[in-house]
Amino acid sequence: MLEFSVGDRVCHAEHGEGRVLKKRAGSGIVVAFDLRPSLPLNVQKGDLTEIVLENVEESINGGSTLTATPQDETPAQKSLRRLRTSKKRVSQRKSAVVDEKSKQIDAFQILEALRLGVVPQHGVDAYTVGRETEMDSISALLDDTQGCRVIWGDYGTGKTHLLDVSEQLARRAGFATARITLDPTENALSHPLRLYRRIAESIHMPGAASGGLGSILDDLTENEAFNNADGACFSRFFSSYLFVLNHGNEEDIGWFRDYVHADKIGSDELRKILRRLRWRGEMPLTLSDFRTYGRMYTHMIGTLAAFAKGAGANGLVLLFDEVERIDALSQGQRGYALEVLKHFSAVTMAEDDLLFSAEHELYRGGQGVHKALSLKFQEDQPLCVIFALTPLPEIEAHFGEITESDEYDVALRPLRKRDMVELARRIGDIYEVSYPDFEVAPFLEDLVEICGEGLDAHDANFRAAVRSCVYLMDERRLGIEA
Repeated sequence: MLEFSVGDRVCHAEHGEGRVLKKRAGSGIVVAFDLRPSLPLNVQKGDLTEIVLENVEESINGGSTLTATPQDETPAQKSLRRLRTSKKRVSQRKSAVVDEKSKQIDAFQILEALRLGVVPQHGVDAYTVGRETEMDSISALLDDTQGCRVIWGDYGTGKTHLLDVSEQLARRAGFATARITLDPTENALSHPLRLYRRIAESIHMPGAASGGLGSILDDLTENEAFNNADGACFSRFFSSYLFVLNHGNEEDIGWFRDYVHADKIGSDELRKILRRLRWRGEMPLTLSDFRTYGRMYTHMIGTLAAFAKGAGANGLVLLFDEVERIDALSQGQRGYALEVLKHFSAVTMAEDDLLFSAEHELYRGGQGVHKALSLKFQEDQPLCVIFALTPLPEIEAHFGEITESDEYDVALRPLRKRDMVELARRIGDIYEVSYPDFEVAPFLEDLVEICGEGLDAHDANFRAAVRSCVYLMDERRLGIEA
């Protein structure tokens, strides 16, 4: 099987030509393909062939480098120089065509997603306006590779949109991400097992074709630091799963896959399998649904951040939307939810900024083995958490129990008139790239008006306002009367 290095030009039967960005553990290769350079893909090494330009220079010069000046060139050297110049020009023309076509494809995909009311796979920042300071704060968080941000904004100010931008910034920066919208039933902060399960399902490695824990763990099966009981990154929750991937049968693997996704809670069958396979490490712990086990699941999520880095990412970014819905919980559930918030804060905020002692005041649930777990898997674990919430008085009071520091706050203000003009212009630019024969300028004032009306509406959201702009341009382009 061919070996590739970062920067090599390669070819894929389905995706065409591209450039190697990263080698992952195992046989994974991250490639930026020429037709979609802004969306790198994770492909298998065996599916790639290397593009090697014939070394005409060596054959003509007998293994030496072409050094003759133009006046001293032999006929063969002159032909070589002309050939190289011609190839360079052709390559430049091809690159320009590919780049233009790629931009058009990207713009069209953005518009299609907006028409459907969903988030584009990339390019959200292309139509984000009036949020430079906020995006700088998120970028600084990613540069630190660990920490916390709390996005505060009233209804309609674009909290969810900024989460969309943050998620794409994180993926572009090489982080694994997990996006969770909280609600009082399925994804409640008061049930840490259910929350962990949702995170496990939602995790997505940069460049991976699909999400879930497999996008992280499957690339670590041959890494002894992670799969070995004596490894430097041993985890009693995940290392045994990697061991079973290497040594177990399909049924064994199925049991452990269910375990790491929190689908099966009992650990008796897991222990039998590990004894049969002669596992020498500590046995996995039962994943309990008791609400007092916040410490254990915080430890596990920190472990996933470290494992994501081991698999080639820069760490893990968790994005929580609608955190204010904890106020819909009963008083008892709300207490558990706030305890979980404190756990996440304890592992992502500076100790001096906390209004409680992480080691002495946070609840240690479970048996002795659970209580002995460290809050962090590693002291320097690459975990970032971003919360988005509406500043209701009760919610502000809850966060007032966690920290008084405003270092973690990202406050959203309503967009202004000049932001509407810039938003309309950006949507128009995307539209014109997608449909080069259509001119937006005659309808720019209409776009500005529809942006303002959409965001001023009582039940408005940023995505709906942008979609209205796209619909308007569709109507103008197709000659449909409003």
